[in-house]
Amino acid sequence: MGDTRYQQMKETNDRQLQDTRRFVSGVHLPVSLASTLVAVEREFSAKEFAVRQDRDISPNQRDRQIQVLATEKTARLNQLLGPHAEAYSKRESLLEGSI
Repeated sequence: MGDTRYQQMKETNDRQLQDTRRFVSGVHLPVSLASTLVAVEREFSAKEFAVRQDRDISPNQRDRQIQVLATEKTARLNQLLGPHAEAYSKRESLLEGSI
């Protein structure tokens, strides 16, 4: 299987990417934006996971760092989505609740 075909198969089976593509298409944004949004989500999830696993910091420091990450993530999503950011955030909350 070639690299292009493998990438297509991977994207087809990526539920988060497919859900995000449906969202951006539904609000009439470029479908290509979905990959960027998913990358932002995954970047901040990885950072949050690392903070949660860091036992060298106090729980209060951990909470503050997670809050800073959430604020940074919100700012990035607002920049990318403009007026659609709130709907995207609500959609994310609904998806997390259904998993």
